[in-house]
Amino acid sequence: MVKNETGYKNLIHLSSLSYLNKGSDVGISISDLEGYSDGLFCFLGGEFNPLLILNNQNKKNDDLIKKLQQLFKNNLFLELQRISDSELDAFEDQLINISNEFNIPLIGTNNIKFGEEEDFQAHDALLCVAQKTTINSGSRKTSNNQIAFKSSQQMIEALGLKAAKQAMIAAAQEAHKGAVGAIGLANFDYVHLGLIDNMAMFADPFAASGQ
Repeated sequence: MVKNETGYKNLIHLSSLSYLNKGSDVGISISDLEGYSDGLFCFLGGEFNPLLILNNQNKKNDDLIKKLQQLFKNNLFLELQRISDSELDAFEDQLINISNEFNIPLIGTNNIKFGEEEDFQAHDALLCVAQKTTINSGSRKTSNNQIAFKSSQQMIEALGLKAAKQAMIAAAQEAHKGAVGAIGLANFDYVHLGLIDNMAMFADPFAASGQ
């Protein structure tokens, strides 16, 4: 995510580098980020979270975290997603512990794949095509209606702010505040570049709800 014009230029460089390396399983490496991380936010999480991958391989992630902190400083966030993904759900407590241990803010995000919840069946069918399999296959990657676009209120509910566990409520509130803070910091004006006509302004729903 771009924070300013320097970040935009760095993102263009990294995107081009990733395209040129498209024959590789990994678009860019950590070393590629060196010298090109200024003005960028780094959100670490989701289905391709390297911390999750290292955890599944029983490998330590401390070195990676410290390196990313060195590169992105206060612009590094950990993504908290509630999208009915069993693997992410199982890793969530560890992610929150990492946030506390390394003092990295949580940010509530959503792995958006389509616009409306009812579109998930069409997305599921497309995943079948991509995997060259059928709907009935039990071993394939599947879709669900939780990766549709969500409103602010839906994100609050998805992050568990109405759940009973106070610790999880606190973590979810921190994740939301991280998202609002990141939006506030990402004030780069794309308009003068002719990319878009305007940018939507987001209000903090916690302020209105009193949560």
